[in-house]
Amino acid sequence: MALGRHRRPIRVLLLGGARLQTADGETVSISGKKSLALIAYLCQCQGMAASRDKLSDLLWSSADNWHARNSLRQTLAMLRRELSPYDPDILFSRHDLVGLRPLSVNCDVHRFLSAAATGSMDDGHTLADIYTGPFLDGFFAGSDIFEDWASAERGRLAGVAIIALERLAREASGKHGLDFARRLLTIEPTGESSHRLMMEMLARNGHRDLALRQYDLCRDMLGREFGVQPSPETERLRQTIVTPQPARDWKAPAFADRTQQSMEQRPSVGVQLFVNLTGSQGEELVSRGLAQAIVTELSPHKELIIRADEVPSDFRADSPRIAEIASRLGVRYILGGSVQRTNEHLRVNAHLVDASAGDHIWAERYDGAVEEALDFQDKVAQSMAFATRVHLLRARWKVRDKAPLDDPAARLLVNRAVVKYYEMTRASLSASVALAERALEIDPDSAQAMRTLSFATTVAMALGAFAKTPETLKRAISLAETAVAAVPDDEIARCALSFALLSADRHNEAAAQVRYALILNPHYPNARGDLAEICAFLGQTNEAIEEATEAIRSSFHDPADFWRHYALSVAKFAACDDAGALESARHVMRSKPDFARGALFWAAAAAASGNFEEARRAVELCLGQLPDLRLGNVSPGFVPRYVREQQQKRFLDMLGKAGLPR
Repeated sequence: MALGRHRRPIRVLLLGGARLQTADGETVSISGKKSLALIAYLCQCQGMAASRDKLSDLLWSSADNWHARNSLRQTLAMLRRELSPYDPDILFSRHDLVGLRPLSVNCDVHRFLSAAATGSMDDGHTLADIYTGPFLDGFFAGSDIFEDWASAERGRLAGVAIIALERLAREASGKHGLDFARRLLTIEPTGESSHRLMMEMLARNGHRDLALRQYDLCRDMLGREFGVQPSPETERLRQTIVTPQPARDWKAPAFADRTQQSMEQRPSVGVQLFVNLTGSQGEELVSRGLAQAIVTELSPHKELIIRADEVPSDFRADSPRIAEIASRLGVRYILGGSVQRTNEHLRVNAHLVDASAGDHIWAERYDGAVEEALDFQDKVAQSMAFATRVHLLRARWKVRDKAPLDDPAARLLVNRAVVKYYEMTRASLSASVALAERALEIDPDSAQAMRTLSFATTVAMALGAFAKTPETLKRAISLAETAVAAVPDDEIARCALSFALLSADRHNEAAAQVRYALILNPHYPNARGDLAEICAFLGQTNEAIEEATEAIRSSFHDPADFWRHYALSVAKFAACDDAGALESARHVMRSKPDFARGALFWAAAAAASGNFEEARRAVELCLGQLPDLRLGNVSPGFVPRYVREQQQKRFLDMLGKAGLPR
């Protein structure tokens, strides 16, 4: 066929939906959602290639290995037939890898990321045109694992768009700035900072009445979605808009200074190219690809400033050299390491350094197989990015580890345990406990290991990963008490003890410990969130709501943010604000659908609001995770009890109406 002799690149459009086209707009039809899902995934892989095992698990996870592999072979054969009129070589197979030839594919996600990275005004308009909607919007492939991957990718790309559009709006003038701000609001309609930016842009362009109207919309949205009032920063901006002033003042330093101040408060990280210790071309590709993948993973997170370093540096450099690199990049922290190959094995050593003090904050070693280099690279990048976020969140909270230095091997295990703890899943908490236990075996006097093990154990019980037994709870309290005795001014250990005491329904003792932690460090949102939960169970609802609201505002949407919204739901239910408790509980479940404690308050608040069908769904979710949960063991037991009998009785009554068995 004539078309078969001419290669025509295919446009893969994944933003705002999922479809294939030729360069002139002709629709390219292929059979089956799995085929389109396979192309979408390959487009997002490093080198646009992945192993057959990875693809089989991704799209046919419910089938055994033989049937999954067979389904993949059939799908690839069908794809080759259907795409051959456009380019017979678009798909390639090499050993166990399957991939797309880059010259045969033009993907909108690649063009979008290129425009976002460039940062020029022309590319900004291109970015806004390309980002027509969320990644794979409305597309479902029928695989839970694929949907989880697509959801994570959707969030990452939305984050890139948000950061780029915010920067462009501030750099643009007149109508262009407003256009970028409006586009940002369509992507992030529940972001207070996006509403604040629109207020600023409208005021700058002389539309003070519309700017104040935008404030009203922001206030209503915050109340409806999160049950909070606008932040002090938004209130200050509103007051500035209300106060008459010359139009020229809107372009004076007030807004720019505030933006700069906000930037300076965020941790800044320079990501270095990883040093290739082997010296071969293959490892050079891994070292460069790893740095790029880490930047890609970290860039969507607005709490960090990320800069890439294109100059390779020896990861063993001394402190003055590290400080010089940080100064050149304009950052405080340096993330780097090395890549080495031994026979068929790859090893990546990574470290995060505070260049201002010369301190090593975190270090880790990763081992993988050469034949799985692309998958290994992606997993390492994700793990390193998450670890960096966790440790820099602590820096933002002004949490400085006051515990004595452990044995180096124990300290490495504790750092890994902390990262696993913040992933906040049942599997990660079990892993955190195991890592902390190993650290204690190496160094039985490690206060860091004790408090981490106490935290991981009690939170694992709270999420249903471990059974809550008197012996386990007693050990968690003992570990935290020993850590506090070893370092009395350690706010992390105080919070660990507070959480363990609350789990044992020792509310007043728990409150005393967390209040002490806040005296030691008033910037620690985890402590405020914990105090909010304790006050709620004590019936001190006004203080609970105030503390939860402040914790949410200061947390920057970190991995534990869902717990602060949960505390707000507990407090509002105690205050008989059932509508507010329901909205907060819904927010918790949207961000943490496997959090059974949140689902219990979702059920109770829904029943109290008369939404019995929703309440029954919440109870079914709880029982799906914890089949033995009953009215007789839910509180006290799985959930701490309300101290006031009237509040406790109402909580259990509503759970009964929601359908929790007796």
